[in-house]
Amino acid sequence: MDEDDCSEYQLPKHHQCACHTLNLISTVDATKANSNETYKKVSRAASAKCWALWNKSGRSTIAAELIKRECKLQLIRLNDTRWNSLFLEVEHVLRIIKDSGEGAIRAVAIALKVPMLNPAELAFLTEFVATMSPISKALNIMQTEADVHMGWLMPTITLLTVKLGHLRLSSKFCQPLIDVIQGRIQRQFGPMLADPELIAAAILLPKFRISWTSNEDMLKLGLDYIKTHLEQEPVQLPGNNSSSSEDNYFSVMKTNIQEFHTARWVLGQQCHYNGCSQVSPCSVQFVVKVKHTLACLSSM
Repeated sequence: MDEDDCSEYQLPKHHQCACHTLNLISTVDATKANSNETYKKVSRAASAKCWALWNKSGRSTIAAELIKRECKLQLIRLNDTRWNSLFLEVEHVLRIIKDSGEGAIRAVAIALKVPMLNPAELAFLTEFVATMSPISKALNIMQTEADVHMGWLMPTITLLTVKLGHLRLSSKFCQPLIDVIQGRIQRQFGPMLADPELIAAAILLPKFRISWTSNEDMLKLGLDYIKTHLEQEPVQLPGNNSSSSEDNYFSVMKTNIQEFHTARWVLGQQCHYNGCSQVSPCSVQFVVKVKHTLACLSSM
């Protein structure tokens, strides 16, 4: 390849893996909540009793059979390499208590000679699951292999912070945990939340458009970015190419009607924000460019 040819190829802007970053926040960074003594005391007490059950279940087939007989379910074992592992384990313990009652877990604890969870510890575990549930769902959304593009990042992270804020208002035990997670999310994802390209990618997805945030300044940033690039995009009408290859022959089919309506909607929003009022062929081209050339979240 000649040196002159290198200028024709440009790699997309590099972004850190959103899934990996969020997983580290929910596991490694979350331990910093132990700096609060009240949280640390109840967290370690509840974790120690859960670990006692998990260890007994994993090291003895007799214990595993006892748990299955009394609780009608097996316990899930912790796996550090699996995302949401701790959340799923604690959720499974609470599910057993909900379906089979505290008596089932108490019978298992007595038989295996491990301490039983007290009401305060059960309340803490319930709050812990409620706190980590939106993070688990966000991870599941972003690591999906199909139909997840860069435009999903902003709505997912924005709504996650909103959900955590609502949970904090009613939280009795997990406020320190929520504060740590929210702080780390702001630190790690803050620059992304101010990136006009990412905001534009979210706005251009018909699933989200402008419904994912009430921040007018953020929406204006994204819409201004779209308007600027629409004005810069060259107009290339389908059918102007004279190539005889099959790809060029069928290229007119690639301009999807949904993308056309998305472009029309975007410019309709500009009427509200900036006064832009018509759809041009370059509008559709820009929508296609932002929606389909940005990397998927799983490869960030």
